[in-house]
Amino acid sequence: MSAARLHPADVEAIAQRVAELLHTVHEAPTSRNDHQLVTAHELARMFGFTRGWVYANADPLGAARLGDGNRPRLRFDPDIVRERLASLLTKQTVTSR
Repeated sequence: MSAARLHPADVEAIAQRVAELLHTVHEAPTSRNDHQLVTAHELARMFGFTRGWVYANADPLGAARLGDGNRPRLRFDPDIVRERLASLLTKQTVTSR
């Protein structure tokens, strides 16, 4: 099975949207400590995702699992998520060339 390829125009559109989201999140005033973890709901709101998408992509986003059991609570470091999204975008750009 070969890797999915995106059209260069699609990659550019994704890159532009991620840049917009990162700029918005970076400039948004916040009272949070820089290292405070956020919930899936908060992360979804910060980055413009749905909560379901955040849960479905928890591992690639670097989720921290709190507790044991089948459904531990998930928390996310927005800085790590930002880095991982940038890394994924870079990989998509390289794959599409």
